Amino acid sequence: MSKTSGADFAKKVRAASTKQNCFRMLHIIAMVAAVTGFVAIGYSVLAIEVLPTMYSVLAIGIALAIGVLLAIFNIRASGEKLVRSMVLYVFTGLWLAISVVGLVFARSTADFISSLSVSSKEYQEYSVVALESHADGIMSVEGEVLGLLDGDMNRQKVKDAIGAEVSVKYDDYSELVDASMAISEGSLDALIVPSAYMELIRENRRAFYDEVKVIFTFRIESEDAGTINIDVDKPFVVYVSGIDTHGGIEVVSRSDVNMLMVFNPNEHKILLVNTPRDYYVQLHGTSGTKDKLTHAGIYGIDMSEATLEDLYGVEIGYHVKVNFDSLIKLIDVIGDIDVYSDYDFKSEGGFSFHRGMNRLGSEQALAFARERHAFADGDKQRGKNQQRVMEGIFNKLHSPVMVARYQSILSALGGSFQTNASKDDINMIVKQQIGSMGQWKMESMSVTGTGASLPTYSMGSQLLYVMIPDEGSVKSAENKIRQYLSE
Repeated sequence: MSKTSGADFAKKVRAASTKQNCFRMLHIIAMVAAVTGFVAIGYSVLAIEVLPTMYSVLAIGIALAIGVLLAIFNIRASGEKLVRSMVLYVFTGLWLAISVVGLVFARSTADFISSLSVSSKEYQEYSVVALESHADGIMSVEGEVLGLLDGDMNRQKVKDAIGAEVSVKYDDYSELVDASMAISEGSLDALIVPSAYMELIRENRRAFYDEVKVIFTFRIESEDAGTINIDVDKPFVVYVSGIDTHGGIEVVSRSDVNMLMVFNPNEHKILLVNTPRDYYVQLHGTSGTKDKLTHAGIYGIDMSEATLEDLYGVEIGYHVKVNFDSLIKLIDVIGDIDVYSDYDFKSEGGFSFHRGMNRLGSEQALAFARERHAFADGDKQRGKNQQRVMEGIFNKLHSPVMVARYQSILSALGGSFQTNASKDDINMIVKQQIGSMGQWKMESMSVTGTGASLPTYSMGSQLLYVMIPDEGSVKSAENKIRQYLSE
């Protein structure tokens, strides 16, 4: 053998050995990837905490089988068989990619559920209002007299917050009407009111609203009642409060939507009970003058919830608070919803709706749910329309295509609503739905009443439009709720 031939042979041997070592290293990496995929899937199943036990065991079992088989095939694969090796690499890569996607989905789901139940804390924003002649800023009332309402539940906290900024004197007023007149007449320098009152003032005392301006705002945090746990294997009630704001969901504001959702997991049924915003009720813990139900939201969602418990004589398990942005974000992600309308009408925002089924985008659905002036029975019909929107959303969420939008739905809903349900209970509710995979049967009803002009707890002696409850309809709703809870 010539010297040249020997060198060529040696090169070929080294090249073959290098190639074999490369393939061996690739197979080891692929084997590790196969095992990593199984670990990722197993962690995802355990982390998400919403899969029924049977599904969790099945998912982990399948992941284990795939991971082990891929690992064995990679160990036994020959580095000389390029095609076979490449096929294994592709399958292993796909397996690892699927497991990573599953891990991301599981992590986002867990984070979303945790974000819902971290806190149900709210804050009350206050405004200091004064005549236009005052300079901007809280320092313009240094040494002056500020009015406070007797019924304010945060009086001392308000004084502490103002005291940290400026030194002032205080004068107490039993009614907002008297305080506003004192400012107009010049006998009171400024008034401290919950910012949610400003909309009430705009609607009911427009002249005063136009002559004053907000010179300072500050926030008072409510006590965090934390989350609660109930037995979600049995029927339970959820209170849905829709506040009349955009932006931060933690703000205290009027509750324009007041819906009780009675879940019966045994029969897979949901009862929707709407209570009109203007319902004239006794706010929980107060005596004397009643108020509109919507005004209960000014004092926090706990006040609205307790007031409804008093009205219907039932215990509410959880509450969920949403606002305008919540609805818009959700429908933007899940797509247009189908909603039935009882009438042909046009909303104040210029949207037209026809009697029968309507396919609505987010802005249209919001307009549909908010409109009341287009109907002879006003708020009664608005309540029915709000129920129809909720039914449309529920029906759309049951669609199989929603699985593909799962990640987007979670991202859109983050920070869009607030609940006092515990993380464990949310997980259990989701488990029940996944386990049954059934569509909920929905029933809707609304309580009724008659219009009147009466004084209210929030606005004092000034007469406002209210709805006097029809006791018969309230009793019917109470009986229906109890029926769902006892089945």
